[in-house]
Amino acid sequence: MSMDTLPPTNTVLWRALPYPALWIVSYLFLICCEFAITITGFIGTYKLIRAVNKSDAEFSKAKTCGYIMFILSILIWYGGFEIIGSEWFDMWQSKTWNGQPIAMEITNIMIGFLIFYTLPVFKPSGGEKAENAEESGMAEKAEKNAES
Repeated sequence: MSMDTLPPTNTVLWRALPYPALWIVSYLFLICCEFAITITGFIGTYKLIRAVNKSDAEFSKAKTCGYIMFILSILIWYGGFEIIGSEWFDMWQSKTWNGQPIAMEITNIMIGFLIFYTLPVFKPSGGEKAENAEESGMAEKAEKNAES
């Protein structure tokens, strides 16, 4: 946030925040957000495991903590690192503190998982009944063939 690793001729150095107390507060905020992401992820996983054999509506309702986890992740990694870090503080110009590539990778992974996570629940219904119906249908055909 002090932008001290950027070239001295950079025209946006006025954006620097050379306040160590602010760095510490920002760092603690980041750690708290990542802790919240972890906790909501664990709670969401627990709720999904408990709802795996319940109705589709109950299973979908159990996804709430997961949505919160993905939203927080995207806000931190894309909003915090890609937008604020890279654009406001020109993090991409620093040879030492450039976290833009990894932030984009994490954001892409989170968006990919979020897309998968939002897919509707698909549970094949009556799988055993369909198999039994096929078997009974085959048995009926075998009986008819034997009679003829």
